[in-house]
Amino acid sequence: MTRTRLALTAVALGAVCAALVPSFVPGAEGPAVPVAAQDKPDLMVEWNNGWKTAHKNAAAEWNKIWKFCLDKSLEDTGNLTRRRVFKWEPDNEEVRKYFGYTKQPDGKWVATEEKRLAALREAVDVDDPKATDYQKKVLAAEKKIRDSFKALAVKAKKNGETEPARAAEWKEKEKTAWWRVLDAENTNEEAHKALGHQKYEGRYYSDFAMPFAKARKARKDAGVARAGLEFPVGPTTVDGIAQASGLAFFGAKSKHFTILAMHGQDNAVQCAKWSERALEDFVKTYELDESFRDAMSVRFNLVKEKPNMEQLLKAAQWDEKRIKKFLEHFAGMPLGAGERATITEGQADAHDHCMHYTGHFCAAALANAAAGEYGRGEGMEDWITEALAYDITRRLSGTTFTTCGAFGKYGNNLSPKPNQDLWIELARMQVDNDDDVPLTRLYRCKMEEQQLRGPETVKGYAFIQFVFEKDVEKGREFVKRCLAQGTPTAVKETFGLELDEIDAQYREWIIKSW
Repeated sequence: MTRTRLALTAVALGAVCAALVPSFVPGAEGPAVPVAAQDKPDLMVEWNNGWKTAHKNAAAEWNKIWKFCLDKSLEDTGNLTRRRVFKWEPDNEEVRKYFGYTKQPDGKWVATEEKRLAALREAVDVDDPKATDYQKKVLAAEKKIRDSFKALAVKAKKNGETEPARAAEWKEKEKTAWWRVLDAENTNEEAHKALGHQKYEGRYYSDFAMPFAKARKARKDAGVARAGLEFPVGPTTVDGIAQASGLAFFGAKSKHFTILAMHGQDNAVQCAKWSERALEDFVKTYELDESFRDAMSVRFNLVKEKPNMEQLLKAAQWDEKRIKKFLEHFAGMPLGAGERATITEGQADAHDHCMHYTGHFCAAALANAAAGEYGRGEGMEDWITEALAYDITRRLSGTTFTTCGAFGKYGNNLSPKPNQDLWIELARMQVDNDDDVPLTRLYRCKMEEQQLRGPETVKGYAFIQFVFEKDVEKGREFVKRCLAQGTPTAVKETFGLELDEIDAQYREWIIKSW
């Protein structure tokens, strides 16, 4: 047989084989599968795989930004950023071990080391993240994550139309994906509409969130109204340790407050007014009688800088060791019954300090009154005093200072979302990052031992918002019981719950209602 006939025979034989044997198509995994043997693609399996991939990719986005932070010497911001992986991949073994977690026999991850905890509590970086592309990268990551889950929501809706027999299942998948869109961008209008959320005061809220939103507005409106109140204030003589210090003070006096300030006469007058407003807010919030207000007599010494404070404390006959200790850690300090000294950077800062420390004095007075009603516990806890004081300043002035909290630059690189409270945004992030401060730890924290830092102060503030939005009457009862008897007893007696149970409700609130 010639070479030509052999070639033609091979071609003919190949054609016969092609007709008898099904062709093969390479698959993504495993051996090639005959087309004739393939079943119709399972849309549910396909969608579930896409769901897992979207979460994996979301975690990867935050890991990329973490590496960027390390390259820019932003180690602490990088650690805060990397913990955002937990929201999308809570079982990520590499990241869990990086932060010192150990997996328990029941499958839960428990932080068994204090690994990187000190850095997370301070969050102070070598360079300012605002001087880098950090925020741009965060926004880009959030957009990418949002779009991936939006695509899954759209796909689920289409699959429901394709498979009407499984329409209910696909509807639930669609809703779940839209909720994930809101996790990445909580103002996304398309997601809110798809989930049937209603608008209130210019924002969308779910049925779960709406009652909280209305209670929130009522509290804020009350604070704004009291921020506009006027009180008679006149000049007063500078005396006491302010006079003895030799520093240039200006004096102002209202019915309940004496202000000696270095920022000028007008500043002293305004500080007295803001203190009266804070007192008014406290009295009305906790429905106290006039005897509570009339018993209040407070004196503030407001200085400009640490050297001024040192000079003032020497006039108060403090020794060098005590002065050094307080100047290293605190912006304000008690000088005796009804008197306090504080460092204020400017006029607005002075207003906030006066409101904040008015809250401290009010909390102490209410603790004594509540002890008569409920009985006294082991002593007033630091977190509740701080939380009540911050609650006043943020509702009346909409701002708060960080010098008093003594927790470094915690949260300084975080930009609040539209109509969002920066501290609530931080509280949400703590829950998302599996870094929420449990009440079991919070109530034991001591300010003087530097245990009440950024995360603790933020959690305390947010928790007070939660108990009041949950139930105003029970919110008042909780605060009074907490001041008198301590957190565990207050939670048990007010809500009939254990600390971990009320914490679980708080975490649901912080994620779903804001």
